[in-house]
Amino acid sequence: MKRPFAVIGFSYLSALVLAFTFAGRAALLLGLVCLIFGVLCLFFRANRGMAALTAGFLSAAVAFGGYWFFQTGQVEPVSALAGHTAHIQGEITRFSSDRTDGTRISEIHVTQCSFPDAPQDFVLKFYSTGSVDAELYDFVECDVEFEAIENTVTFDAVNYNRARNLFVAARQVSECTVSKPDHKGIRAFFASLQSSLSAAMSTGLSGENGALASAMLLGDRSMVSGEMDADFKASGVIHILSISGTHIMLMCAILYLLARKLPIGYTARNLFCVIGAPAYCLLVGCPFSAVRAAIMAVVCFGVRMFDKQADSINSLGLAVFLILFFSPGAAMDLSFQLSVVATFGILFYQLKCHKKVQEYLYAHGFSARLLIKVVDGILASILITFLTFPLIAMSYGRISLIAPLANLFLSPLVVVELAAGFAFCLFSLVPVLSFLVPMASFFLNLAGTCMGQVSHLLSEIPYVYPAADAQYLYFWYFGTLGLFAVAFFFRKKKRLYLHAGLLSICVLCTGLLSYQFLMRDVVQVVALDSRNPSNLAVVQNGHAVIIGAGSGSYQASTTASYLKSMGIDTVDVLILPRDNSSAVRAANRLLDEMEASVVVGNEALYRDRTAGEIYSFHTMNLSLWKDMQISVDAKEESSRIDVTIGGKKISIINGEASFSKEEHVDVIAFSQNAKVNALPGYDSRRILLGSGDKTYGDLLESGEEDLCGYESFPSTEGIVLSYKDGGEIKQRKERG
Repeated sequence: MKRPFAVIGFSYLSALVLAFTFAGRAALLLGLVCLIFGVLCLFFRANRGMAALTAGFLSAAVAFGGYWFFQTGQVEPVSALAGHTAHIQGEITRFSSDRTDGTRISEIHVTQCSFPDAPQDFVLKFYSTGSVDAELYDFVECDVEFEAIENTVTFDAVNYNRARNLFVAARQVSECTVSKPDHKGIRAFFASLQSSLSAAMSTGLSGENGALASAMLLGDRSMVSGEMDADFKASGVIHILSISGTHIMLMCAILYLLARKLPIGYTARNLFCVIGAPAYCLLVGCPFSAVRAAIMAVVCFGVRMFDKQADSINSLGLAVFLILFFSPGAAMDLSFQLSVVATFGILFYQLKCHKKVQEYLYAHGFSARLLIKVVDGILASILITFLTFPLIAMSYGRISLIAPLANLFLSPLVVVELAAGFAFCLFSLVPVLSFLVPMASFFLNLAGTCMGQVSHLLSEIPYVYPAADAQYLYFWYFGTLGLFAVAFFFRKKKRLYLHAGLLSICVLCTGLLSYQFLMRDVVQVVALDSRNPSNLAVVQNGHAVIIGAGSGSYQASTTASYLKSMGIDTVDVLILPRDNSSAVRAANRLLDEMEASVVVGNEALYRDRTAGEIYSFHTMNLSLWKDMQISVDAKEESSRIDVTIGGKKISIINGEASFSKEEHVDVIAFSQNAKVNALPGYDSRRILLGSGDKTYGDLLESGEEDLCGYESFPSTEGIVLSYKDGGEIKQRKERG
């Protein structure tokens, strides 16, 4: 077996993905099947290829067993705490803004929990009520109310947090008591170093170049603006803002070159890189992509100390196995999956395609080294884009058609940015070299400005980041695989690869444009916040009306992310029916991220937050688009907002409200404080959103009993109601 660790690692990853997909006893059954096949293969191991099959099946069996122990031993005991209250003690492991002090706690490593029979060593996602005067890895204790982690319309929060061993969330219900530990250890040292370097970049570089450098060099994306993030996503180069193998290998190359200037031998130079890769991984916070690259770098330079050469694909398999063995949840993490698939694509191209492309260019008279590198870059980028396409389509429902070109343009700038960034860090840390900081800053500003301009210009090209139905994208993807399979089958008679590629591109572009046309007049009513169902978005043909910004800043960011994923940058009307502190904070966050043409709410609160028109929150009627009408009726703490569009009527209730029997309402969304005197009459099915744990009797003050014809969705988050031309409403759940 030529690459045993590659077989083991990729089999382990595939099995864990299947285990999380099927879950429960089906995972155990699949594990048993793999074990049986693995044992059977042992009896035929003398046959060609049986060693690889044996290793694959046995690795899969171990993976299924690991999944079962992970779920029953770690996930279930911790997630069972949801709905209970307890007093906890632990250490602060993350702040909400990824800073080391002066902000809200977002993650705690719990070491003591007062709830009976609760685990005493786990990590939780923490929702704090205010800022604390603390630093990372300080001790904290307080009373909390546990709650389950839920997906949103735009974000797979369950898998993301599970990959980071976060299985439950907790909401602060008492004041936090903070104490300093005697010794914080190496983690606090690297966290402090990251903070100081990030601060130096933000103050020493102009504009958004400091935020870009901090994200690319240190993994600190807290200062990256929404506009920059959207530009990089639309141009298909958002991976540039993540720590990856490029960072690790370039850092190791710089270390190796510096070590060559020292009077040390070949073994010591490689040892520098073996130590440097894990150290840099600790500095950037150990994201999965950096851990994977660090393991591969340690293997690569470690075997060189013994005059050996490492097989890159084998090293990738070993890195995958080690990460998943200690953190099985990483198998369903999108960033980890993209990192593995993209790295495999690069290594596969270098192994199988690079030499053939070079020979082809030489045979046709093209021998310039620059041309060969450009062609290699384009083809490798296309291969990586194609391999990662299913993951991106499944997660975002959008694809960047210009990603290969953007990668080609930005690759030289990325190298300059990283090299100058490492130099900036070195010069900032060594006082003797501080006079060289301005030179490094110049190159960082130059590369950062060019990258920002290029990504912005590419993202402005029409239809480069279209939305599409995931089912169609999968149909196109596997259809393309079929076309190339046919081309491969007939390769001896006629070369059909070019024709297959052109046909695939035509089908993709035709389908995407058709989808845009068909979805033009479709109305979507989206419930975005399960804690505050008045947070609804009504979207049609690039226009949006938002009712309520959510119950906090996170929900406001979710709203902004959803609208941007729909290609909407400006809200037509933002209606803000609530004036409590959390609602105002959410509204301000939403107005920071998106412009609103019209704001309906408390003028004193939002006049300085928007350049759009502001209407007082009195009884009003507003007509916009071609057939949409909004009616607002507010009295003290209660409000009723009616939205009519396409022959459908949606009512959003805050506080007390009542309906007449003659009213025809298709969708009613209740906030947590809703109290309804009477529901409207009906002649077909109606939909109730956000009744929560309340029964219909709780909602109805009069105790009305005749409620047949109503369908309730207690947790509104993730519900999308779509209809066209007044037809029947169809529901689907995008996340969770």
